[in-house]
Amino acid sequence: TTSSKKAFDNPAIANRYKAKLNFHFPSVSKEVAFEKEDSFVKKYKAKYGKLPSKYAVRGYDLTMDVLLRQAVTTTFEGATEAIGETTYLENKFNYYKSATGGYVNKAMYILRYTPELTIEEASLETKLPVEE
Repeated sequence: TTSSKKAFDNPAIANRYKAKLNFHFPSVSKEVAFEKEDSFVKKYKAKYGKLPSKYAVRGYDLTMDVLLRQAVTTTFEGATEAIGETTYLENKFNYYKSATGGYVNKAMYILRYTPELTIEEASLETKLPVEE
């Protein structure tokens, strides 16, 4: 679907049905896989005794993106043109100049339900389940 409305999060629609449909949907973020802990997750866990929340991860990703863009050039417009899309732990950033002024992040993930009832990023290499 291209709709990101909450209708598809309805508990009446079981995840196993979405998995059987190979249901794909857009999302501005994806769930981070903490089994492959990076330095941010390790430091956060050491300091606070638990894994970071989605808000902490979003803050980290956004901070890293801003620092990268500031390091590349003195203007946001120049950095946006030079770098393009960036991907971090859970978030992507790809800014476009808005007609009303400012910039809009238009990056998103295409996620899908798997037969194992998990959600993963879809890719061109994704194999569709075969019914027997």
